[in-house]
Amino acid sequence: MKNHISNKINDILILCSKHNMEFIYQKEGNENFVEYSIEPQKKIIINLPNKDDENLEETLDLKFEELNQLFK
Repeated sequence: MKNHISNKINDILILCSKHNMEFIYQKEGNENFVEYSIEPQKKIIINLPNKDDENLEETLDLKFEELNQLFK
């Protein structure tokens, strides 16, 4: 599971670099989240303070697919 999470974060980073999107990885607070914006600048924030979150893998998968669809 942890390897899949690392791979998915890497996939998101690669996608962001291809589309000139700022990538921010942080570990603040207690809640995991992935947010992105396109305007005024393209940016994604991945906040992962809780690596034991059972929904983390699904959250990363869903955001990766959203971004993939956005840039098609």
